[in-house]
This record gives sequence, C-alpha cells and structure tokens, in this order.
Amino acid sequence: MVELLLERGANLLAVDKCQRTALILAVQCGSANIVSLLLQQQIDIFSQDTLGRTAEDYAVLNQFTGIQQLISECKEKQQSEQEKMNVGVIILSENTTLHDVCNHSCQKTEQRRLASY
Repeated sequence: MVELLLERGANLLAVDKCQRTALILAVQCGSANIVSLLLQQQIDIFSQDTLGRTAEDYAVLNQFTGIQQLISECKEKQQSEQEKMNVGVIILSENTTLHDVCNHSCQKTEQRRLASY
C-alpha cells in the first residue's frame, strides 16, 4: 500500500498534529520495509516531532539497530543537501492516507506483539 501511495505522489513533507512524518511513524512501528521505501524517496530524515525527536532518535530509543543503520546511511548523503535547501513542511489538521497506512501498520504490529505474550 505504501508503494502505491508513493507512486501516486504521496506528500512526503506532510506531518500530523504531533509533527510526525510518515518516516517517524514507520520507525516507531519498527517497520524496516516501510522505512526503506521512504528513505528511497529521499524523505527528510531531519524532521522533528513536537517532542523534538527525529526518526533516528526513535530508532535509538526503541533499539531498532537495523532501522538506525538504514537512517545513518542516508543521513550522511542528505546532510550536505539539507544545508543547501530550505525545505517547507506542510502541517495538516488531519492525517494523510500515508499517515493512516503507517498508523494501521503500527497497530497491527503492536497487536501481534501483544498476542505473542
């Protein structure tokens, strides 16, 4: 579903009311596949939520080392480009479809994790 939304031009700059990007949501869910897809789109990895945390911060906090490595690899590449650009962020009062899909994926992951206990 994420691939389809990306193919159809999903807004990668959109954030929810907590300033979370789709990348932050995907990291919080521990979804390396979605994180990888988003990073291939050169999404802004430096974006911070209302707590001042980035996707990389959440990867570290949740000990998602594989995801942290994916972000680190992209970070070096984007860092020099980021300094050259002034990227605008679109703040939405409602989630985009991409946010909804990432949230749904997170909920399913959490349900499976809880069911395994």
